[in-house]
Amino acid sequence: MSELAVTVGVVIAPILWVQYQKRREQKRRDVQLARLVREQQQQQSQQQPSSTSSFLPNAATTDYSLQLPPQKQSLTPTLRFILACLCVHELWIVWKVYFDRPTNIFTLLDMPITTLVSKIRRELLSALDADTEELPPHLEFLLSRFQSFDTRAYYVRFGHHVVTMCTWCITYRDYLFYYLVNVALEYLRTAMLVTVMTMKGSGKRKWRRWTLAAVFGALITEGWAVSMMDMVIPRVGTDCEMWSDRFFYVRHFFFFALPAALHFLPYTYLPLSPFRPLGPLTLLLSRVNERLALASVIQSSSQRHPVLLERRTGYWRNQAEEAGWARDDEDIMKEAERLGLGYGVGIGTSDGNQENVVGTLRGQMRSKVAGMRQMFDNLRPIMAPATADPTSNGDEERDATLTQAQNMTPATPP
Repeated sequence: MSELAVTVGVVIAPILWVQYQKRREQKRRDVQLARLVREQQQQQSQQQPSSTSSFLPNAATTDYSLQLPPQKQSLTPTLRFILACLCVHELWIVWKVYFDRPTNIFTLLDMPITTLVSKIRRELLSALDADTEELPPHLEFLLSRFQSFDTRAYYVRFGHHVVTMCTWCITYRDYLFYYLVNVALEYLRTAMLVTVMTMKGSGKRKWRRWTLAAVFGALITEGWAVSMMDMVIPRVGTDCEMWSDRFFYVRHFFFFALPAALHFLPYTYLPLSPFRPLGPLTLLLSRVNERLALASVIQSSSQRHPVLLERRTGYWRNQAEEAGWARDDEDIMKEAERLGLGYGVGIGTSDGNQENVVGTLRGQMRSKVAGMRQMFDNLRPIMAPATADPTSNGDEERDATLTQAQNMTPATPP
């Protein structure tokens, strides 16, 4: 009954722990998101309200690493829980092997398996120091079963616990079924521990199938060995191999070694899904959309309010002045030309002579504009209406407008 309670506890505890960790992680993310929004609001209150960039999220302060797995193995809450489960399991196995070994009357009293029931009773009474001639009920039940030699063979094969506790067992299949059910509960406990150790966030997900296959393979192997092995009992009963004890020690050594080996296997993380950042990105884009809508309203309202108009005009005046300083700087012009983004005029040549040299980017833009003008000139006869009134001056006004637009040059470099 105690093993069943432990098994149920091992099954239920990981589920409760995972739910607790999910709620804790969600709460932590909500707190971080609230702090992030509060910091952005404080930064916006300190910036110029007329600047459009103040309404956009700051990429330098936005935490995109909330959903990313740890790049280095650290002692996270999940790993602490796994380590605690592993330690409890290993201590439980050590306690079972050293302090709760399976009972074996013949080994304890150093008697052969063929000893008479009356002699076994006398040895038990002397070992228990009982004042009466009666033994505990479970021992009386066991001695009554020892009248049959088959029961003694079952005792060697299945052990003391099965023969004593299974009161309804009569045939070989009954004893085998009861034995496999009890052993399967122990293997199920180990399988649940392996599942917990390979849970999400442990870094051992890829070892789950192999370790579970080892657990169930060991269960099948033990079941086959117990059911198919020939138990040879000597006629005199001495030097009889107690296979139930051997299976107990081998099984618990496997229970001890497998989780320990899994713990020392290398940590590996699955590749991050490309859809994982979509959650924070959706929230970020929604805030950007709201702030851009607000910026379009402020753009028109700033024209009506004197204070906002003055601040807006001063802000863009300062921006234009700083941009002019940058454009007029010769070092910046030369560096831009070296990178293929030259925009100046008269920036000099490689031999140091100051000439009317056009920057690379400016020259490309001029070529594109000239090509567009040529294309527009070629399309003018096609775009002209065929049924136009020759006496009307609409074409003359259109030609004058187009000529004026073609003669216009940009006041500032691109």
